[in-house]
Amino acid sequence: PDWQPTPRPIKYRRALLRAAARSRRAGPFLSVADVVVPHSLAALMAEEVRITTLGGELCTVLAEPNWTVQQVKEAIEVKCGIPIREQRLLDGTRELRKGEPVSRLPTVSDGTCLVLVRRVPDQAEWIESVQEDWESLGRAPGWIREDPEVIFAALAGSGYALEFAAPALQANWDIVLRA
Repeated sequence: PDWQPTPRPIKYRRALLRAAARSRRAGPFLSVADVVVPHSLAALMAEEVRITTLGGELCTVLAEPNWTVQQVKEAIEVKCGIPIREQRLLDGTRELRKGEPVSRLPTVSDGTCLVLVRRVPDQAEWIESVQEDWESLGRAPGWIREDPEVIFAALAGSGYALEFAAPALQANWDIVLRA
């Protein structure tokens, strides 16, 4: 369990993944759940995902090929104690969606590198709240009504949430189009 195999070159891991993809099993990749594979082979198929912050490296997660961004966030929560709702994972300048497969992210010679930007806990709570009930935006403080991320989350529930947005955001063309 604590034993880690000798790291193989990325090309070798990619060759294994391509071979697994050619197999027409349950999905595009072989997974340990579908086929019994030696532990070392399963470890070779996993991709190293380095998580950095603006202050430097935070942790490294060993992600299986069929993992999504949500599963990486769960692993970060377990390793570092940062709640999932406060995590924003970026690939360059693009924020990753929770259902996005990790296998589609670009890799560099030493694995995939993502940047974690932490949300303010109050903002994370309000985003979660308006996703469950967009009308809760009506009870939000002014600084929340001025936050485009919170407004976008509320608009996913209903276009009527625009009436609770700050006047500057009600005049924002991108936000109006989302409504």
